[in-house]
Amino acid sequence: MSQSPEELARKIKEAKDRPPAESPLPKSGMSMESNAGLRMGTDFIASIAVGVFLGYWIDRWLGIQPFGMIAFLFLGFVSGVMRMQRLQTQETANEDKKSKKEPEKAEDTTKDRS
Repeated sequence: MSQSPEELARKIKEAKDRPPAESPLPKSGMSMESNAGLRMGTDFIASIAVGVFLGYWIDRWLGIQPFGMIAFLFLGFVSGVMRMQRLQTQETANEDKKSKKEPEKAEDTTKDRS
């Protein structure tokens, strides 16, 4: 059970030198753009669904059918569109940050160096 410090140091060095193991999970074929699109669509549908649910609930509670459903369906639609715009703005900002971090691959050799 007890090992000498030299044995422990050797095992630690071997573990550090070993290449990292690959993940057993399969790599996803979806790109970041399709993930963003899927998220936008899901958020849009969820906003409308929440609006419909709230409209139905208010209609039943106040007995004003179908006005609550119509109003909250419209509010859910507007909320979904606003959420999609916000996500698109975030995606654009993230792409701009990534493009600024990447160094230029080739230098312009046509410049006059005199």
